[in-house]
Amino acid sequence: MVTWFEKSKEIILSRGNSKDEAVLNMIEDFFNLLMVIYDISDEGKKQVVESFAPRICALVIDSRMNICIQQETLKKMNAMLDQLPPDAKKILFNQERLIFMSNMGERILDAGDYDLQVGIVEALCRMTTENQREELACHWFSMDFIANAFKRIKITEFETDCRIFLNLVNGMLGDKRRVFTFPCLSVFLDKYELQIPSEENLEEFWIDFNLGSQTLSFYIAGNDVSFIPSVPFSVYVYLNKKCLNLRMYISLYIYFCSYFNIFQFYPSNFD
Repeated sequence: MVTWFEKSKEIILSRGNSKDEAVLNMIEDFFNLLMVIYDISDEGKKQVVESFAPRICALVIDSRMNICIQQETLKKMNAMLDQLPPDAKKILFNQERLIFMSNMGERILDAGDYDLQVGIVEALCRMTTENQREELACHWFSMDFIANAFKRIKITEFETDCRIFLNLVNGMLGDKRRVFTFPCLSVFLDKYELQIPSEENLEEFWIDFNLGSQTLSFYIAGNDVSFIPSVPFSVYVYLNKKCLNLRMYISLYIYFCSYFNIFQFYPSNFD
């Protein structure tokens, strides 16, 4: 399985940074088989995580990799970590893996995609206990206020706390920022209004413009949605609202307050 993974990585790199459905299917087939082995026993879980967690981390921090590939591998690793027996997490703590964790923290800053950032934060939280995060956060993030914000992420409030943390991280990056986030007033899919996620402390309906993956993404009640703005769109201004209309198979209307100049980078950065 390790040989298969490494060969798959070579194939991925040979295709460059472009999205390739055949490669995505290959990765999906690989992880489907790996999960069969993983589910056999607790010992199987330990062996799979010990062998593949560092390899997946290496893939995620490699900027040559397509973001879609990184997202999918992270989802699989987080699924494995979720089922890993608590006492088995000690296998993740050696010098090599601690270095990978630190590199994952750095990758958050230039990921260029909110969903990928969320996956990395989730992986760091799943690989560690709360006490370990208190100790390690300052090694992952050089700025104290970022490290402290990370420490405040609670597993029970992960979606809301992660949003607060990543909005803070992306907001302080200045010219290096690759994820732009704005609160919207409402979102309609044709005539149907989409609802904000039901997290108790989530007060805004956030829309993420991801320069790295060239996507627009947002979370809705009961699901998450990612849209790729590869088609022409029109701008409509109604009173104090700005409306982004993405013309796809069906129309998506996103209304923003005119205070936010969302077109300062869009669509030029998505060409």
